[in-house]
Amino acid sequence: MSTQVAADGNVYIAGTGRSTNGISTPGAYKEVTDGDGFIAKFDSSGARIWGTYIGGENYDAIFRGKLAGNNFCVQGITTSLTNIGTPNAFNSSYQQSSDLSNYFIINFDVSTQQVIWGTYFTSQITDLFVTPNNEVYFCGDTHATTGISTPDSYMPVKGPYIKSFLIKLNNIGQRIWGTYYGGNMGEQICFLAVDTLGDIYMHGMCNQSTTGIATENAFQSSIPPGTMSTYIVKFRDCASASTVSSNSPLCIGQNIELHAQGGTNYLWTGPNGFTSTEQNPVIPMAAAVNNGTYSCFISGTGCDATVTTDIVVGDTLAPVPSLPALPAISGECSVTVAIIPTAIDNCSGTINAVTADPLQYNTIGTYTLHWNYTDNNGNTATQQQTVTVNPASGPVINTEVSFSQCEGSTTIFDLPSVNPQITTYPGAVFTFYLSNSDALSQTGAINNPQSFSTTSSRDVYALVVLPNGCKAVATIHLIINAKPVLNNAVLAKCFGAGTAEFDLTEAQNIIDPSGILTLSYYASQNDLTTNNAIANSTNFGIAGTVQTIYVKGVNSNGCANTAELQVTASNISEMLLPDHLECADPDGNEIAFDLSEYQDEILTLLPTDTYAFEYYGSYDDAYNGTSNSLPAEYTFSSGSREIFFRVMGTTGCPYIIKLNLNIIDRPVLSMNAEYTFCRGSDITITAGSTYDSYEWSTGSLRPEIVVSQPGDYSLMVGKVTGGVTCYTTKHFTVTASDEPHIEDVIIQDLTDSDNMITVYPDEDTYEYSVDGITYQQSNIFTGLQSGMYTVYVRDTARCGIDSRKVTLLMYPKYFSPNADGKNDYWHIKNSFFSEKMTVFIYDRYGKVLASFNQHTQGWDGTYNGRPMPATDYWFVIERENGTEFKGHFSLLR
Repeated sequence: MSTQVAADGNVYIAGTGRSTNGISTPGAYKEVTDGDGFIAKFDSSGARIWGTYIGGENYDAIFRGKLAGNNFCVQGITTSLTNIGTPNAFNSSYQQSSDLSNYFIINFDVSTQQVIWGTYFTSQITDLFVTPNNEVYFCGDTHATTGISTPDSYMPVKGPYIKSFLIKLNNIGQRIWGTYYGGNMGEQICFLAVDTLGDIYMHGMCNQSTTGIATENAFQSSIPPGTMSTYIVKFRDCASASTVSSNSPLCIGQNIELHAQGGTNYLWTGPNGFTSTEQNPVIPMAAAVNNGTYSCFISGTGCDATVTTDIVVGDTLAPVPSLPALPAISGECSVTVAIIPTAIDNCSGTINAVTADPLQYNTIGTYTLHWNYTDNNGNTATQQQTVTVNPASGPVINTEVSFSQCEGSTTIFDLPSVNPQITTYPGAVFTFYLSNSDALSQTGAINNPQSFSTTSSRDVYALVVLPNGCKAVATIHLIINAKPVLNNAVLAKCFGAGTAEFDLTEAQNIIDPSGILTLSYYASQNDLTTNNAIANSTNFGIAGTVQTIYVKGVNSNGCANTAELQVTASNISEMLLPDHLECADPDGNEIAFDLSEYQDEILTLLPTDTYAFEYYGSYDDAYNGTSNSLPAEYTFSSGSREIFFRVMGTTGCPYIIKLNLNIIDRPVLSMNAEYTFCRGSDITITAGSTYDSYEWSTGSLRPEIVVSQPGDYSLMVGKVTGGVTCYTTKHFTVTASDEPHIEDVIIQDLTDSDNMITVYPDEDTYEYSVDGITYQQSNIFTGLQSGMYTVYVRDTARCGIDSRKVTLLMYPKYFSPNADGKNDYWHIKNSFFSEKMTVFIYDRYGKVLASFNQHTQGWDGTYNGRPMPATDYWFVIERENGTEFKGHFSLLR
């Protein structure tokens, strides 16, 4: 936030907040916030006098402000696109930037609470200073290479790295000059001060620059490389320091007053040998010899410069009318202009106007007086004054009317017919004249005005005399409107079978190339005379093959003309080619038909001529010759297609020839890819009796064959459609099957219900079963209960069957040897029927307590005749095939 105290003790603050109340006052510049900054005024006792928000439609923040007189110049950052920049300021519109925000400066008049000017800026602003004459200096740092410096400034090109900058704006927010500042590295941030002599001091941060900063013999003219430091620099605004002015232009005999500003020493030179060392010299009694350019060499401040000003002696300014606009003069029946206007001239004083127009008007109407002011030196100014003569009372008199008629060899106008357009004043008398002067002098009146003839447009004039003696002259513009120009046309079309119906409007662009006429169509000359137009001009059926249609065109003035449209109907010849049949592609791919191959056949049907061929998929497209034509190579994969050839000769209507293309489906042959028979026998393979031809790879031509040898065979069958035979070939394999034989059976058991049997060999032609009823393709059986099973294997050709018995073992989880006849022995279930095995019983320490084979009762729970305690025991089953199974169980007492 920034606080500034004015000379009168009032306090101004500027800053940023989020409050929506307690900031602005009624009638303020902006009473409602959009996320804005604010400015407020307080008296010396701290009481708020007024407050306002400052900003646009988005976020706006104010960082600092400087007060100069009534101008409070504030600076901040914004994302608003409106209500910041003002017309003709340095940057009046939002500037595109990478961080989607702009800096801004707004100069605010605290006496009127209005923005004086505002400007956007893309680079960071860190300080500003306002001079007593409301010029603004501001500085900051930037990476920008444009929009900062001006030509001939201290540092017009930025160079590498970030640089400080200094810019001066005039009192309306326009850039006067700008410069970068920095050395061989980077400079950032800056702060400003301007002394009473206008010298500018800038202080900022120096990022290791060893050149381009300090001057010789300065307080610290160098720094070691790699050192961070600050800088202070002094600028002198030589571009604004020295100025001259004068009181030019001036009249002969007046004194020339020259003025110089800036510096301490002055040397003036000018026309007629003039020289002076005064700051503000005066040349008395100026004459024409004193005209010209005066130069002043201003020195003594370090900004030595020669400045010039042009002096004009003699009156070059036009007189200024005393009244910016002359009052209109009006009266009834007549008006006399009695007051002559005046103008003021800077050298000649008061000047009376003169005019070549009359000052007396006796005819009703509105007139313009042209006044001229000329001073003694030939400078002129002009003004116009309106004079209106009104009738005493009653209806208005129109002093300008138009009377239009369509052209003829001679056009007749009934002039009195326009009297009501001029006025309906009762008792008004109208007399018509060829010129305005004749009407005013009432000489040479038109005889027989009811039949006034003319061959071209012109004006005539009516003198209107009212009963009260007031007179008016009305201009009548006689306008002869030209008839429209229409062209005769021919509309010829070709038709198929049926009524020849025409869209007559298709000829409109030929009949009326301008496209601005209203056209109507008539079936006969009599219909044209009686205005009996054709009701449906877009669908008109003609009588016969040729008919003349009469066309009337009316323009915007109501003038009409006619033309003739000849419509001619011709027939389109239609033909049919024999159907073309083609067998479908065996793989279902599209078949390509070269439509151009049919051209020679078509040409034999037509008279000798040069023909152009187009191909279409519908009759309508071929009939109309649309853009939906087909390529010469036409492809599809199945079914039928209608093709229409549009054949156009050098004259006459086209021929349309229809061709049906048919793709015949190949016969479907359903056979197995493989057949199997038992070795030593044979197999009969049948294809069915629905085909027209058979050709087996064995040479047989019958629907079936008998095969006794394995191998690869094929059959080609044919089907006749419309005289075309389409074929399908099927390849198959015949194999001989032997009786199956079980080589091995692998079991995974000793579970309650998750046991598994795997039978070998695993052959694709084998089926497997564990109950002799239900067979499966897989050689693996899972989820089996423990018990005894018979495994069956058969081949798919049913050439034989093999079987093997299998036992799935299980052990009890506990037993209770208490001599009650139940569970007195622990043994392996179903082991009696199993292969040879030995079972070992262990205690928890791994000591063998007992062993037995599959044919014993099992363990009775004793060791050396002593009952063993109730606890868990472990066992190992060793099978004859070398596999082992380990587990444990519980002995219960």
